[in-house]
Amino acid sequence: MKTLPLATGILLATLAIPEPAHAVGPAADSEDLPQITITDPNRDLFRLGLPSAIGDGDLAGPATDVERRDLGIVGLFRLLDPASFPASLVKEGLGFSADLWAQMGAQGVAKMRATRDSAGIVIEGRLYQIGRGETPVLTKTYRGPELRPLVHLWANDVVLQFTGMRGVFGSRIAFAMTGKTPEIATVGMDGQELKVVTQMKSQCLLPALSPSGGQIAFNSYLRGGADLWLVSASGGRARRISDRPGLNTGAAWLGGNTLVATLSFEGNAELYKISAADGKVVARLTTSPSIDTSPGPSPGGDQIAFVSDRQGTPQIYLMPSSGGPPTDLSRQLQPDPTLLPAQGNAHHRLHRSRRAQRLRYFSLRPAHRKSRPRDAEPGIQLRPILVPRRPTAGLLLQPRWTFRDELANPSGVSDLQGWRQEPLVGPASPRFQVVVRLATIDIGTNTTLLLVAEVSGGEIRVLAERAEITRLGRGIGADGGLGRPGIERTLAVLTDYAALARAQGASLYAIGTEALRRAPNARDFLEPAAQILGAPVEVIDGDREAALSYLAAERSFPEIDQGTSVVLDIGGGSTEIIVARAGHMEFRRSLPVGSVRLTEKHVRNDPATPAEIAAVTDEISRQLSGVPFPAGPITLIGTAGTVTTLTAMSLGLTSYDPARVHGHRLTLPALEQQIARLGPSTQAEREKMPGLDPKRADVILAGAYILQQIATSACSTEILVSDRGIRWGLLFEKAGS
Repeated sequence: MKTLPLATGILLATLAIPEPAHAVGPAADSEDLPQITITDPNRDLFRLGLPSAIGDGDLAGPATDVERRDLGIVGLFRLLDPASFPASLVKEGLGFSADLWAQMGAQGVAKMRATRDSAGIVIEGRLYQIGRGETPVLTKTYRGPELRPLVHLWANDVVLQFTGMRGVFGSRIAFAMTGKTPEIATVGMDGQELKVVTQMKSQCLLPALSPSGGQIAFNSYLRGGADLWLVSASGGRARRISDRPGLNTGAAWLGGNTLVATLSFEGNAELYKISAADGKVVARLTTSPSIDTSPGPSPGGDQIAFVSDRQGTPQIYLMPSSGGPPTDLSRQLQPDPTLLPAQGNAHHRLHRSRRAQRLRYFSLRPAHRKSRPRDAEPGIQLRPILVPRRPTAGLLLQPRWTFRDELANPSGVSDLQGWRQEPLVGPASPRFQVVVRLATIDIGTNTTLLLVAEVSGGEIRVLAERAEITRLGRGIGADGGLGRPGIERTLAVLTDYAALARAQGASLYAIGTEALRRAPNARDFLEPAAQILGAPVEVIDGDREAALSYLAAERSFPEIDQGTSVVLDIGGGSTEIIVARAGHMEFRRSLPVGSVRLTEKHVRNDPATPAEIAAVTDEISRQLSGVPFPAGPITLIGTAGTVTTLTAMSLGLTSYDPARVHGHRLTLPALEQQIARLGPSTQAEREKMPGLDPKRADVILAGAYILQQIATSACSTEILVSDRGIRWGLLFEKAGS
């Protein structure tokens, strides 16, 4: 059980506000504050490790403090004691040693790096989960002039990962202080940066923060009556906007510069729309002889909930914000025993509308009152609040916890994606553009490729692309193992790639394909590669390789979703083939034929003899016999180095130009013309051919035969060429997640 003290007028469900570090003016007495008691004996908090942030010394410490405060407030996590972390975990930087963290009892780990660049402060965040490997489930980078808002954004995204809705840190709450300083104040959602915004020296009540967060409407008795005032949320001189005879109270923002409030200058307490600019009445909304008060607009401003005694006792009504007959909601509200304690009167409880399922109502009573009569009395009068289950803006509360059933997991480790919480508070307005930089590396049998890109608002901007023929899989057909020269060449390239990715501030992901799938000594490469990259290399199976190839092709050529397509990816050790109809993959397979693999297995002479070429083509035919190529017209998309090289040769490019290669349609006659050139040529002659990388000269013929036989088997007269291989598919996957 946890009891949370709240300042007057703030309604929070499970979000506590800690004591501000630098409060301006004295805090209210805790015994005068409303209390919310939450009892949930079945809730199991996610055990999260939060090591200290790394980076610039003057930034790392404050960033750690903000992160721990934010994630400690949320109520989702049990934060592990950082004093218990061994030195090896403290020193691992943004990397992740899953086994060691599991030994510490962690189910997940959140890490940060805080640095400066020429544009300001940079916060990098990584969220890992035990049981999900050593690749982050969440990677974010934020840039801006101030540290605290950037760390709030990171905390909000961590909450989003759990709940499906972004957190609210960075937003502010307006509330009425009591005691010796009866003023209006604001405070951050983390309980920090408290600011007193009025200097009325009179009791101020019922603050309402405008949707933009720039103004606060409130009540003050400074002039003797219940008048409405406005003040800037940053502080300053308040101005009175309504001082009509009688009541001027309970203002709430409808949006823009319009308020709804209770006024009684015409003899009865009714709801009116008034202008926040000059206090003039825009429209009278109710005309009942009863008392209508405490308006609470919906987030979109199209509906207003309010309290009225038109049925003899206070009830909750709902009406359009343009006016019109109200609906009595109280007759539809029933207690929900799953949310409410057994004791106490029903009207103190949280209620749920059985017919209006998207609404929630709750009320509070001061903690020092053991009961409260149904009739109005002096003191705290709280208003109904409309809360959609998926609010879009503003301070919106939802005091219900609903976690999905945890996914079956025989290891007993909680699955991060199995946790969902309905929103506590609506999201803060974005103050900074969130930019994610990603680096993806494809470690193939023949070539190692790098892509570095910046993802922002759905847009992808390429920062760097590299491709090096490292021949990691050279000789793998002979004894099954990776050769030391190939390992050293590839590790040297990875060192350069990692430096480039770090210089761009990119989160790095690397995948390995056929050579690493097959090699019994793959660990000899994978362990030093992980140290160089600061992240493990994911060795993917053939199905995943095919899926990434298709994802890259589909995103590059969206039109293929309208018909039937065949995507092929010819690598050094394998060839992936995907058959899709209307954007849905119906067949995908990784075939054990690749340009390097076939050359090393069958070709011993230079140039290859007719018998050797026949052996190559026969093996290709056998492997393709099990592929269900569709009948009828198709789009055949080819990707990877063999296809792009043959295209560059066909175009006569003296230097590779991706803009000319990507999207080019290579016809079958043009392909066969290149095969006719390559077949009788020696390797030395091929190395001089325009468009052909000399390092690919010894294996290009085998790759050309693979492409020719696939096109023939698919009854396609042309190949739509894609310069975007599985490194692009991985980028699209990570950007989408």
